[in-house]
Amino acid sequence: QENARLNKELKIAKGEKKQEAAQAYKRNIDNLSATEWFERGYELSISGNYTDAVKAYSKAIELDPRDAIAYANRGVANGDVGNYQQAIKDYDKAIELNPRDSLAYYNRGIAYVKLGNNQQAIKDYSKVIELNPQDADAYNNRGVTYADLGSHQQAIKDYSMAIELNPQDVKAYRNRGASYGKLGNDQKAMQDVKVAARLGDEKAQNYLRSNGIEW
Repeated sequence: QENARLNKELKIAKGEKKQEAAQAYKRNIDNLSATEWFERGYELSISGNYTDAVKAYSKAIELDPRDAIAYANRGVANGDVGNYQQAIKDYDKAIELNPRDSLAYYNRGIAYVKLGNNQQAIKDYSKVIELNPQDADAYNNRGVTYADLGSHQQAIKDYSMAIELNPQDVKAYRNRGASYGKLGNDQKAMQDVKVAARLGDEKAQNYLRSNGIEW
């Protein structure tokens, strides 16, 4: 009987402790600054908890509505959960607050591609290149978008520029090879596939291996 009473008291004490901890947690959460909410959002994104990251960035924005990076990062988190429309709205606001944020244009371009709006994506990738002419990824992504529209000549120009800026860009070689193939230039297509394979691209290596071709 004494043990039963003791166990009951321990359960009550444990319950009170949990309640106190929950109340303390709420007090601490309510007192977080915009910067702390931002850092929390970043950590949640890194850990793959994108839904809670969106909530954390929203709190940061609530406390500091002029934080362009918080909008941009919330856009990334929204994109990670497949909410591309909302992601675009976040990037719009980030760009409004900081019109020279090339990364916001780049990520908005990705979101537009996901929604099938390739023309708008090309405009965004072009803006990235205008702001940062050394961005090889922007050239590559714009090339992919042109290729999706069937504009392989223009795509090849972009892939070539990406390769010039980054000679180790495996994706650009593979993508350029695909566009050469679409245009019927099998020799140049094979050259690019072999370079991609030599640079370690598994897709290119598997293709060549399956066809008994050395690289």
